[in-house]
Amino acid sequence: MKRQDKAGLQNAARWAALAEANLRIKLGAYSPNLGGACNSRKTHPLIAAMGYPIWCNRHAEMDLVLRYGEQLKYSTVYVARLLLKDGSLGMAMPCPFCMHVLSDVGVYRVVWSEGPDTYGEIKL
Repeated sequence: MKRQDKAGLQNAARWAALAEANLRIKLGAYSPNLGGACNSRKTHPLIAAMGYPIWCNRHAEMDLVLRYGEQLKYSTVYVARLLLKDGSLGMAMPCPFCMHVLSDVGVYRVVWSEGPDTYGEIKL
């Protein structure tokens, strides 16, 4: 794993950790092009059915796009899932819809966690 990708996933995981403590699925999205100040810590929409707040209905990637849109052009977006059982990284591959939206705003590359020491990536 490249050093910059490892750092990007670690930053995404840090933002995931900031989500409410009682949430079962924590996702974080991060783009270094935004100076590290623009990140997302939303959760997965599947938990909305459990009575969590409305903001739980967006994937972290979508929240990043809604907040920063065109500023993401030519950037790499990192997405990480934090597993609650041990705090390690789990599978966080963006869904097809999120991939399409990231591509539409001009994101160049997406990197996601697949496990504690593995990751996936795609150039859009």
